[in-house]
Amino acid sequence: MEDFYQAAVQMQRASKILHENKSWHYACYLAGYVIEMGLKTIIYSLDKKKLGKIHILSELMKPVNILEKRIKGITFKKDIITNSRLYAEWKVEKRYEPAVWNEEEISTAFQETATYMVSFLSKLYKEGIIR
Repeated sequence: MEDFYQAAVQMQRASKILHENKSWHYACYLAGYVIEMGLKTIIYSLDKKKLGKIHILSELMKPVNILEKRIKGITFKKDIITNSRLYAEWKVEKRYEPAVWNEEEISTAFQETATYMVSFLSKLYKEGIIR
């Protein structure tokens, strides 16, 4: 099994370090992967669904919308994700466009979204919902 949870945690740490060192583009790029790995963690943990190479956040959110009702006692504030700048702008292909996310304001917004995702996943982990 792929460990999407650990990948999300590690990518969030790396993204934060890049952000603190003013490497805005790569901080944003990794923050997007935090969301991708987080959504894959939720899907896989609740459904054991085999996940292909889906990198489109809106496609990953579809099964999460259905499965979130099975997360007992822990509210997933999906609007924090779906209304975020990261959700609207992040695409894996943008890694080749370093001028795209080159501002601190953008990186800060992406960091906030990634931090929420890891915080939510940590709650699921503590409750034994994900392993």
